[in-house]
This record gives sequence, C-alpha cells and structure tokens, in this order.
Amino acid sequence: MKTKLLTILALAASLLVAPASANTQKTLVIIDSGINTELDWVKSTLVEEVCIIEYGTCPNGQKFMTGPGAAHVRYQDVKDKAMHHGSQMYSVATQVDPNVRVVFIRIVGMSDKGFANSYTMRSVQQALDWVDANATRLNVGAVSMSIGRSYTEAGCPIEASFQATVRKLTGAGIAVVASAAPNRRHQQ
Repeated sequence: MKTKLLTILALAASLLVAPASANTQKTLVIIDSGINTELDWVKSTLVEEVCIIEYGTCPNGQKFMTGPGAAHVRYQDVKDKAMHHGSQMYSVATQVDPNVRVVFIRIVGMSDKGFANSYTMRSVQQALDWVDANATRLNVGAVSMSIGRSYTEAGCPIEASFQATVRKLTGAGIAVVASAAPNRRHQQ
C-alpha cells in the first residue's frame, strides 16, 4: 500500500517536469493532513499554505486560513500517525524533484489530544474549488490527494460536483491524481 502511494505521488510530481522550452515551473498541490513547516526542505519549496477544516480548527482558530502556518501541524502534539501523512507525501515530492514548488492544503483537523479528526468530501471539494480559483495565479500543474475516506455503501460513491471539478481541472491541463485502496470492510 505504501509503495502504491509513493508511486502515485511520484507520478504526480513527474507530471510537473516542464519541457525545455517552458519558462515557468509548474506547482504541485498536495491535499492532505498537514505538514511540519519548520523543516528546511519544506521551507525551501513551499509556495503557499491553505487550511480548510470541517472538524476542529485551523491554526487561526477558524475553519479556513491561508498564508504562513495555515497547513502547519505541531508535531510535538501529534499522537496519531495519520497526522504525519502530509509531511510524508511532501517528502516524496521533494525526493522526486528537489526543486518542486508546492502548495499544501490541509483538510484534516487535529483534536486537542493529538488525534486526526474526521473530514468529508465537503473539505475535499472546497480544496479543489480553491485550487480551481487559484490555478492560474499559482501555475498549478498537478494535484495529489492521497487521502482516505469512510463510507457505508458497498461501493465508493463519487459526487457529481467532485467529478465536475476534476474534469474542469484536467480540461485546463492540471493532472489530478488520487490514490485508491479497497475498503477492507467490504471484501469477501
């Protein structure tokens, strides 16, 4: 599973390699649980931070935040490995391309006890809508979403609004890469 996720993120990062004639480097958007912005390799490649939280709050105490510190997670407070996932995905992107430009969108809140809070497709949709609204300004070339989701249906429903936004982004030349894994509860 971990190898598949790393391969998917490597694929997304490889889509950002610009042709020799291109003048500007594309930006990778990572939608995930948060990052440790105090790491040097994050500081040198992070273009912008966004926080969109349904359950819990962003560092500013609100449900939405942009700017420095928006995607930051205080790692000394983390008790749940899921909160490290964003930094892991960011690390893979920088290993594929040390000069990658990253916009990080945090959609997972953290409880007062250091555990990951829930999120729904609403947060994912809001993150993609933010990407759509800012894609030109940030020269976005790809979006990576290596996030999981719980559902009670036997299949994995994909909302029409989500499909429409992904089609709009891909139609604008922005690759949208999402990892997938079987829901083990429904396997025979």
